[in-house]
Amino acid sequence: MKRQRKDGEGSSGMAPPPKKAKAKTAAKSTVMFGKNKDLAAFKKKQLTKKVRELRNEINRLEAANESLQSAKATAVGGLSALSRAWDQLDREVTRALVASGAAPSSAADDLDAAIAARKDAGGTDALQRVAPVPLALAGSESEDPESAAAAALTAAVGDRITRSAEALSLLVSTGATGSVGGEARVAAAEAAARRHEASADAHNDAIAALEAKLLEMRNERDAALEDLRIETNKTGKLRDAEAELQASLAETRDELDTARDEIRKFKTRASSSTVTVGGVGSSPASSAQVAELEEQVKQFKALAEAREADVIALKEKRIEALTTVGKLEAQVAGILTPDVLKSSPMFLHMQHREPELLAEIDQLKKELAAAQASNEELAQLAAGADAAARAALQQTLEEALGSAKRADSLASRYRQERDDLALRLKKAEAARAGTDTKREMYDRLCQSLDARISEMSAAAASASASADTASQVAAKSEAELRALSLDELVQHVAAFAPAAASAGALGPQLEALAKALAAAEADSTRLSKQVSDLSSRLAAAEAARADANVVSATAKQERALLTKKIGRLQDKAAAQSEVIAKLEAADAAGRTALEQVRAASTRLENELTTAKRIARTATQAQQAAGAEAAQATKALTAAQTKAAKLEVQLEDKVAELKTAETKTKQLARKFKKANASRSSISGTGDVAVLAEEVDMLRGLVNCSVCETRTKDCIITRCSHAFCRVCIDANLAARNRKCPGCGQAYHKDDVQSMYL
Repeated sequence: MKRQRKDGEGSSGMAPPPKKAKAKTAAKSTVMFGKNKDLAAFKKKQLTKKVRELRNEINRLEAANESLQSAKATAVGGLSALSRAWDQLDREVTRALVASGAAPSSAADDLDAAIAARKDAGGTDALQRVAPVPLALAGSESEDPESAAAAALTAAVGDRITRSAEALSLLVSTGATGSVGGEARVAAAEAAARRHEASADAHNDAIAALEAKLLEMRNERDAALEDLRIETNKTGKLRDAEAELQASLAETRDELDTARDEIRKFKTRASSSTVTVGGVGSSPASSAQVAELEEQVKQFKALAEAREADVIALKEKRIEALTTVGKLEAQVAGILTPDVLKSSPMFLHMQHREPELLAEIDQLKKELAAAQASNEELAQLAAGADAAARAALQQTLEEALGSAKRADSLASRYRQERDDLALRLKKAEAARAGTDTKREMYDRLCQSLDARISEMSAAAASASASADTASQVAAKSEAELRALSLDELVQHVAAFAPAAASAGALGPQLEALAKALAAAEADSTRLSKQVSDLSSRLAAAEAARADANVVSATAKQERALLTKKIGRLQDKAAAQSEVIAKLEAADAAGRTALEQVRAASTRLENELTTAKRIARTATQAQQAAGAEAAQATKALTAAQTKAAKLEVQLEDKVAELKTAETKTKQLARKFKKANASRSSISGTGDVAVLAEEVDMLRGLVNCSVCETRTKDCIITRCSHAFCRVCIDANLAARNRKCPGCGQAYHKDDVQSMYL
């Protein structure tokens, strides 16, 4: 039906309307592939973000593990100090008992030998050094090691308190006064242990705060670098799109030149055919075809102008993207610079506390050096557990990185194949559109030539019939002339002279018609060859399209595989979250054990208070003695003096406990703040804290007058800093008062400053 409609149009002499369906299809295909490219870029961005979150989470786990190990080391050091204090107390009590005669003289040597044996043996747990009596509790099997350790520690502290109370009661009943010195040494040892613990906690808090600040700034730098990378990718995409449009524009220009050549050739052929026919004139079909080709040339021109406009728009977008990239590079260069770090409050605070922290570090080194020998086994066990956990984390990290690399390679391969597929489809669509247009044009030309050939054949047949009739008439006339006389022959010749002239003129016309018929047959043969070539090119385009469909199916399969791998990465992220939950549970258990230790210490203090009260009661009872009254009075006075000192020390301990509670509350607030910061970095929490810190840093660095430029000069009279532009503007306006405090200054008081 379609071919019949075309034949009817050709015979009527009207050109078919131009078709734009294929051009619209090509445009839709381009838009579809653009959307697929954006979708792949978005998915790659999401995958990169998840990998970055996994890396940040692993770094946070390692930092938490290190802080946990430092807390363990601090706890072990405190236990060791408490163990040494108790050993010293045992020695004092034993010596007092030996001096009073309540114990044999070999008891002190036996106690020293037992203590040395415990230190040499090392034991299976640190509790053996602190409390050698309840070893059954410490070594018993329990499902919860933290609960068993806490119970064993509580039992050990209770047993040692009981033994100390019994020894003190015995000394008081026998009149020995050496126990007061033992209590003082115990108190001094406990005070030293608590000071050590407090200084270690303060040091760890300062280091943790500095590490948190550095981590936050590092995350900001990573975010800026990620934005820079995204903008660079966008710039690369714009360059690729510009190159594709340039190539398409070149193809359009080539097609336009080809169409112009075809029009020029067709016009030449049409003019030569018109001259050859001899005054007949050009056919309506040829005029319509010329008009159609001219319309196609106009369409090609419009398409070329539209593509040139697209190229200009893409160049403008590229310039904007390059501007954005430059701003991001400047922002990245401004983050984590030495000047910004040196002007930060955290750096100034740490610089101010550097001598104090160094002194505390030296003291900690000295105290920890004495505790390392007795804690080797526990350190080895903890190191084994840490090594296993670190190895598991490292393996998980390597698997995640490997999966991310494979995903990136698959994504790049999918993107490359998708671009190749888009290019091949675009070329196939363009070739198919050009082939269809040329096929329609050649069909119309074939129809026109067939009509001409049929007209020429009819004219040739009519001329042949006229020639045969003229030959018959000539033969009959010749026979009649032979029968006539000379005069009649002369008359007949005169009568047939016009007919002979017309027959003579008919011969050249017949020759011209034969030549035109041969030329038409040659054109028909050439056009048939061109139609066959176009058919072969159309088949090749269809085959290329089939190959492109196969490549598209392969790309979809690889996309499904990539989606599955992303799911596996999400499962691994969930496993990492479980590990984090376990570590947080272990941290909570450690805090519970610390609270139990503090409760045991409080109970020890209560027992010591009870022992003091018993000692005072015993001293009052001894005052009634006759001969030993003076000695008892002196002992009581000494005991009261030492008790007063112990009370002062106890008050100091209470103050230290209150300070420790205050620090604990501060740590809790810092922990909440760190959690809020982590939530804001992962995109699920409030970013008010980060915004407040950024505003604070910006206020410290920027000029307070213009709030845009950096401070680069200082007024030495009042030590306020501003930017040079604002100060010069005030001096030019004869305003010689500080914008911050209003104090008058001279031009020479303004000095340059470099942050």
